[in-house]
Amino acid sequence: GADGYSSAYPVTYSGFRLRWAHAHPTWTYHALPFVGQALMAKIDPDKWTDWVRKDTGSAPERIPRQFLAEDEDMLNVLLWRNNATKQWCKWDLEPALYEDFLRQNTNQPSYSDSVWYKNGIPLVFIGMHNTKDPIATDKLLGQMRRQGVSNNYVYHRGTYLSNPFDVEKQEHVLCLSM
Repeated sequence: GADGYSSAYPVTYSGFRLRWAHAHPTWTYHALPFVGQALMAKIDPDKWTDWVRKDTGSAPERIPRQFLAEDEDMLNVLLWRNNATKQWCKWDLEPALYEDFLRQNTNQPSYSDSVWYKNGIPLVFIGMHNTKDPIATDKLLGQMRRQGVSNNYVYHRGTYLSNPFDVEKQEHVLCLSM
């Protein structure tokens, strides 16, 4: 998130209002201006600068090229630049987390940070990321099929729960990581 990007992003920038988000964009028609801006910033940075200048009356600081290389970087930086305060917070879980889930290991990582999620993010075991190795993925899925999976598929603060809304009973959280 901001920690990893603050050294390369303009030193004067103080707009980190959201934690870094995985690139799983969904939107309604209300977001079309933002989506258009994201595409324009990527396709033609000069036209994007002119567009923002026309819309706001001043030219934006140019987005450093390294933040336009992939969708995730670009969407996060543009959310920060637009002072967004809401995000679709979906981070897919790595296969190793599922191995611990199958054992109901209560020592899962919390992905906490000092600003937004001091007690960590609840992990919801319904989607998997980084399954590029077909043999390892098949082995894990086979293990899940043979062993079965627990109905307690939400993990937060050392406890597995059967309902994501039960996390609210522990504390107020802004995000569920799936």
